[in-house]
Amino acid sequence: MSLPNLLYRSSIVCLLVGAVGCSLSSITDSAKTTDGELVDPKVVESKEGAQWIYLGAVAKFYHEVTGLMLMNVGRFTDEIALLSTKNQAGLDARINVSTTTPGNRVLAGIGNIHSVKVQLEQAIQLVSKHHGPAGNAILAHSYGLLAMTYLSVGDNFCSGIAMSVSNYGGELILGPGLSTDSIYARAITAADKGLALAVDSVPLTRFLKGLKARALNATGKYKAAADLTSDIPDDYVISELFQPSAPGLSTDFQYGSRVAYTENYNVINGKGGNGLEWIAMNPADQDMRIPIRLGTSGVPILPVNTDFPFDNRRISFFSGAEARLIEAEYYLSIDNPTEFMKKINAVRRLYKYRSGAVLADTVDPGSHDARVDLLFRERAYTFYMTGRRLGDLRRLTKYYGRDPETIWPTGRSEGQQFIVYGDNYVFVPEFEGLGSETNFNPNYKGCESYEP
Repeated sequence: MSLPNLLYRSSIVCLLVGAVGCSLSSITDSAKTTDGELVDPKVVESKEGAQWIYLGAVAKFYHEVTGLMLMNVGRFTDEIALLSTKNQAGLDARINVSTTTPGNRVLAGIGNIHSVKVQLEQAIQLVSKHHGPAGNAILAHSYGLLAMTYLSVGDNFCSGIAMSVSNYGGELILGPGLSTDSIYARAITAADKGLALAVDSVPLTRFLKGLKARALNATGKYKAAADLTSDIPDDYVISELFQPSAPGLSTDFQYGSRVAYTENYNVINGKGGNGLEWIAMNPADQDMRIPIRLGTSGVPILPVNTDFPFDNRRISFFSGAEARLIEAEYYLSIDNPTEFMKKINAVRRLYKYRSGAVLADTVDPGSHDARVDLLFRERAYTFYMTGRRLGDLRRLTKYYGRDPETIWPTGRSEGQQFIVYGDNYVFVPEFEGLGSETNFNPNYKGCESYEP
């Protein structure tokens, strides 16, 4: 394994604020190895080597889970659209292509996400072995990233995904196809393991409790999720501006990433007929949870190329806003509109219009179905381009009974080819001959369903 594959040229710093046992200056200072140089196994099997593996796992997590996957989710849903000058080949979309014939199928990258899981698990094994209790902060953070990796799989991929285990040293445990709920259960288990190690770090504890709450909320356990978020303040956020130099993080900022490869995409209102209205008609009324830029005439224009605002934007792993929206969903589930609206408006007050004014409170729409619409609209705006949207659309179908054809893009797709959107509502798994699980795991039977 080459060193750049471990470290992505060491574009990571270890800044676990308030945590113990996370001094990696000697590791990051020595990241001057040329491309192609191999890692000596004797170095890996050491305290220093375990930290290298941890850094490499974090780097891969950034690239796959909080980089490319966010673009995949945005494109698959209504958040972003392919520019009319771009060809759709090789891009994720809910397009009407074969789900069985290699070469006629769009691959969403489960193999890449799985490799993140494997590297995080190996980092946990090596840090546990070589650091002991002094590595608890690194371990807690690694379990958090592992939980986020499972959340990404549960939110975005079809039920039936296999998650084999490859332990450091060569032991391979072939896994069965797992239901979506089983994937979320693994996220909860990972978060619990991290919580047991993060008792001395308030930021890490809030981070892990938030991730556990996300998994519980995704499976309809609204009260259990809300109970976990009650002590997370409104202004809490955990993320990081992804830069190889000094990030300048504040006390509650940890790790994050940027959205990548934005030059092929745009933002449009009403994508595929069912998409939300992301861009306000009056520039002053633009909700700045959806960052746009203004043209010379003062009219909002679609952010493209180098002006696209998501490059180097902080991507929230968990925040006080998400905590309040989880609590709002609990109050929705018990038909308490008063507390539901309090939580909705508490979130809105955290954000501004382009005019600079704080977002105005909204009013109770008056019915359960309308409150569902309001909740998921507020979630869509609050979590714009953070990888939450596809999971929310699936939950709207599974737990709220919405017809998927009324919430996913329909009709002709964007881009050059104008392919018709198909009936595939989830990211497709590996297909035969192109993926480690399909090639080597006889327990893996493929996607159980392309339904939400």
